[in-house]
Amino acid sequence: MALGYAAETLWCLGYPDQALARVQETLKLAEGLEHPFSLVAALRAVSFVQLFCRNGEAGHAAAHRLAALSETHRFPWWSAVGACLQGWAAVEKPAASRELSEAGLQQLQSGLAAVRAMGAEVFVPRLMGALAESLARAGEPEAGLAAVAEALAMVERNEERWNEAELHRIKGEL
Repeated sequence: MALGYAAETLWCLGYPDQALARVQETLKLAEGLEHPFSLVAALRAVSFVQLFCRNGEAGHAAAHRLAALSETHRFPWWSAVGACLQGWAAVEKPAASRELSEAGLQQLQSGLAAVRAMGAEVFVPRLMGALAESLARAGEPEAGLAAVAEALAMVERNEERWNEAELHRIKGEL
């Protein structure tokens, strides 16, 4: 998990190539452990970093693998996060059709609802940022601004600040 967070930190610091290399290292290590929970955590990091880098195809592949593994091992929170990431990735795919983007947006929204129904808020601000960008692409910038406002309020409440600058960037674009 530490390698995954290190990769995300590298991305936040402006080193996307190093971040991508680090998540590959994370994944390789987790695969060697033969420990499903560690592999799910590594796949989450891979998905996030790939999606931060706008690599929708690679992000989707990791998110799909994360969701399938979570279902197999009955990790409900990770399943919901996997659904969010799959939806986000579907919207990010370079050749995403309008239908695929709409389906991705719906999957992201339902995954977020599932995460929140469990009372969880970790990663939710970042996922709300992805939702905001997806809503903007769907022609709903006002709904995107509402999602960012909610995410920023959550950041203030929980002090999960690692993604705060990105949320302000999204808000500025919207």
